[in-house]
Amino acid sequence: NAGNFDSRGIAIDSTPRLKCRAAVRAMQGTISVADARERMRACARIPARVFIANRSPASLLVGEVGVASADGVTFDPDRLTVRTSIPLSFGPSRVYLAPVVESDGTLGLRVFVVCFDASTIYVIDPNANIVENIIRVDDGPFAMTFDPFSFEDVASAKKAPSGYRFGYVAIFRNSHLQMIDLDNS
Repeated sequence: NAGNFDSRGIAIDSTPRLKCRAAVRAMQGTISVADARERMRACARIPARVFIANRSPASLLVGEVGVASADGVTFDPDRLTVRTSIPLSFGPSRVYLAPVVESDGTLGLRVFVVCFDASTIYVIDPNANIVENIIRVDDGPFAMTFDPFSFEDVASAKKAPSGYRFGYVAIFRNSHLQMIDLDNS
């Protein structure tokens, strides 16, 4: 990324680690305690995905935080590696991680990037690193929140809890909220 100096939002995704831990917990009783402990240590060494909203140029930087050494013995939890860049509209300012309800009713993680200047919200599938949707909103979106959810449920692709359906966008210039329906089922 040329410039790469004006970053406004960051989100760190630990769902790959959570998914690994859930798999180890599901094996309890079928593996030894020592094996379970070692597998949990391996889960803790899975890099977390990181998403950074960059304004110059307007893009989403996608990478990882944490890396194991080549010998597999040491782990650097602070090392940031940027893998790719996804172009966005002008003014990316915030990044959020939240699920959508997939067509089969399960929770699927998405990255939401709020672009204040362009009055858009990008919905990105973090597993494929593709822009899934661009949502046009009123002038000056600056923050989002979502119906309550659990990242553990998202990591395990559990069925969406009843009541989980909406994302909420705060609009700065007209002081109001917009709702986004996140249910694809």
